[in-house]
Amino acid sequence: MPTGSSEYSSPPDLEPSRGRLSPDDSLQFLKGVGPQGAEALARLNLNTVADLLRHYPRRWEDRTHFVRAGEVRPGEWVTVCGAVIAVTTKYPKGPRLAITEALLDDGGEAVRLVWFNQPYLEKTLKAIAAGNRRVVAYGQARRSGWSVEIQSPEWEELSPEADPLSANRIVPVYALTEGIRQARIRKIVDTALRLYSEALEETLPPDVLRKHRLAAYSDAVRGIHFPESHEALREARRRLVFEEFFLLQVLLALRRRANSHDAQGITFEIDLARVFAELAEIVPFTLTGAQNRAIREIAADVGSGRAMNRLLQGDVGSGKTVVAVAAALMAVDNGFQAALMAPTEILAQQHAIVLRRLVEPLGIPVELSVGSLTVKEKAGVRGRIASGQSRIAVGTHALIQEGIAFAKLGLVIIDEQHRFGVLQRQALSKKGARPHVLVMTATPIPRTLTLTLYGDLDVSILDELPPGRKPILTHWKTAEKRTLVYSAAQRLLNEGRQVYIVCSLIEESEKLQAKSATQLSEHIAADVFPQYRVGLLHGQMKSDDKDAVMARFK
Repeated sequence: MPTGSSEYSSPPDLEPSRGRLSPDDSLQFLKGVGPQGAEALARLNLNTVADLLRHYPRRWEDRTHFVRAGEVRPGEWVTVCGAVIAVTTKYPKGPRLAITEALLDDGGEAVRLVWFNQPYLEKTLKAIAAGNRRVVAYGQARRSGWSVEIQSPEWEELSPEADPLSANRIVPVYALTEGIRQARIRKIVDTALRLYSEALEETLPPDVLRKHRLAAYSDAVRGIHFPESHEALREARRRLVFEEFFLLQVLLALRRRANSHDAQGITFEIDLARVFAELAEIVPFTLTGAQNRAIREIAADVGSGRAMNRLLQGDVGSGKTVVAVAAALMAVDNGFQAALMAPTEILAQQHAIVLRRLVEPLGIPVELSVGSLTVKEKAGVRGRIASGQSRIAVGTHALIQEGIAFAKLGLVIIDEQHRFGVLQRQALSKKGARPHVLVMTATPIPRTLTLTLYGDLDVSILDELPPGRKPILTHWKTAEKRTLVYSAAQRLLNEGRQVYIVCSLIEESEKLQAKSATQLSEHIAADVFPQYRVGLLHGQMKSDDKDAVMARFK
């Protein structure tokens, strides 16, 4: 059948009697859908024509050439076509297990199609066999005796006369829901393309299309659903993938401009010589070139009159904390407060310990605000932060809860950005009049991914280690090699070194994490390293107990 663009010209019987067509039209009024069809499509979050046309196929089958059973190799995913010649259903383990088998004659060898616990298919397949009709099946092939077998294949009846969209072409295969089969959704998409092709507006500028030699949007939409060739499919996909990334970058650029470059912020008067002198007084080592560069970039931001929005990225041990301290000193020297928010109480406590050791000799008090404080302690913390007595506050999400007010917040530092939601970061920023924001992460992020995840931030990278600092070595082992990891830890322990084991769960539940950590700790102490003292630290412990554990480990 012809598959050229003329196929999509709107025939008279499809022209609607309504007004101007819009991709925002409801699917209910599209030919072949109706109220029940619209209800089924809504389960796929498809409510408008635009939604439907963006419901791209999950794969495509080349039905211009089906694979013969004799050519199939075990393990391959293949599409086969043939006549159904026999159908049986067996119950080898009683009614709990039904195995329906159909033999497919592709003109050479037979292909066995197998379904589990779908005995209702037998009636349908026998009717197809009685009518000597053909079916198309897709799945992973395997050898079973002398025949090819496909278990739980996707399949549909093939009738070129009734449904030319499913034969002699590259055929789209969509994600489905109950009440919608492949043949039907193909017809619905085809109808939408015929009617709405001219109503699809171009989304990319003409110069971008020319520069990157991209297909027009309407052509790409047609090509992604019903490609005329594999090359046309590649070009359609290239255009649509480019568009997704392009629009994402535009969004991030606009957000970055709104959050930073066009946003009035607090202007700090920066005396870099003084900042570096203060650092030299409290830091017993020479800063790396990367640290100096990052500090100067931060100084330029906070002195520009725009609100800083910067990501500080560096491996563990690269010196992010010292850079954060420099930023905090800039805020304090200008009469403002700085707040550092960490994702867990343990990390917040660690930051507080380090910051107190560094800046309290300069007469700068550091406050710790975490959820486990007593009511009296929390009241004292709130009072000192609100009065401005505490120049630097460290805490968890407790810092953004109601009841905590800053006297003059000028800088927000967020550790491990990916652990906080956008609303949490905004809530902390709203504690002041557009304070500067510095985000820190030790997660290695390639440049391209940085643009995607943190495209609204300027980026400073610490790519040098401080003098004498050994590089961090990371080894990845599967769970089956856990004993090898324990053996390596044993060698380090024999040398008088220490080991800590981080037990994490996917669930964001501290109670589950505490239970899991407790169980692992008991296992380590009893079965793995019974000759050593094993400590336990988790977020559900009392503050005094946490301090005691960290002190013993230190």
